[in-house]
Amino acid sequence: MRKFLFALLALTLAGFSFPQSATAATRTIELIERPHQLIDGRFIDDELATLLSPEGRLGSLVFTSVPTQTRWIIDGAFLDEVQAMTDGYALADESDGQGVDVAIAFLDQLKIATSGAVITPIAYGNPDRTIAEQLAPSELSFYFSYGAERVSFHLERTVAVDKSYVAKERAKISGPLRKNYTVNRQAISKLSTVVTAPELTLFRARLAILLSPSINGELSEKFAANAIVGVAEQRAKLRINPGKYALTSETVEVPLTLVNGFSSAVTVNLIFRSSNIKVLVNDMRQITLAPESRTQFAVPFTVVASGSTNISAVLTNAKGQWLGPSSKLALTMTLIDSRVAWFTTGAAVLLFIGAAAQTYRRIRKGR
Repeated sequence: MRKFLFALLALTLAGFSFPQSATAATRTIELIERPHQLIDGRFIDDELATLLSPEGRLGSLVFTSVPTQTRWIIDGAFLDEVQAMTDGYALADESDGQGVDVAIAFLDQLKIATSGAVITPIAYGNPDRTIAEQLAPSELSFYFSYGAERVSFHLERTVAVDKSYVAKERAKISGPLRKNYTVNRQAISKLSTVVTAPELTLFRARLAILLSPSINGELSEKFAANAIVGVAEQRAKLRINPGKYALTSETVEVPLTLVNGFSSAVTVNLIFRSSNIKVLVNDMRQITLAPESRTQFAVPFTVVASGSTNISAVLTNAKGQWLGPSSKLALTMTLIDSRVAWFTTGAAVLLFIGAAAQTYRRIRKGR
């Protein structure tokens, strides 16, 4: 009897353990690719047109049969590049890209293949986590949240931030390139305090590519140079137009034009700095500029003395941080003393009366 009970117990335990051993292990698929777009969005090659095809290295991961128990590790920056191809795209050499149809098919099939699967979004642009944590830990958090947001957008499902993935590769970034990244990141971060436009948010996220282990050597130099140009272009979207002005009275309203090239409204401070005290002007705070607008403001200037001076005008955020380079306002002041003005006016009146009297006498003599 005891032997029978032991045998029954053994079979029962075996029955419980059998399904566990038969359960297939979770498969992991990585959709992480080196960038094929520069920071400003231009494609440097058309390799994705081949890689995304059903026979390509990336396409084969999506178009072949995928087990239900699959963990997808996805870079939102990669999906954004594929999305950019779907509307038609040009390469840096101005030739047309050939991957429009395959990009559309890839994204459609990806939604099907990932349905019900576990999704792990990585930090946007696949930056080296160790270096990013050293240079800008708060920005790394932004890369993670933005990466999850973009993956969620493309898959049309809710995807939570997941920081569990750690890449095995390490980025090889020189000291000058690290400084390049830091300077550019700081400039865009300051702009982001007043600009909520999606195009700036995307540009800010794409700076993470500068820390990616997938670009090295000459390619990293190319991306770094492109980032410098791109940052200058972003800062130039929010500016004060420079100009030359002649001030001929004690109080003059000078027309200044402020430009907002972003798709969202911004609120900024307009700060003035003079090279001398020949003219006085007050700062203007909490100015709201409409999206994609050119707004003219009449700024009152008070002239103290005649001469020339340069005014530096700059836009700042609430903390007083500069949002871009300053603009030069060249002023020429010609201030006439009130007594001199009265004397000049009186002399002109007397001359007019004298000329009129002389004309009258000539007319009478002619008769």
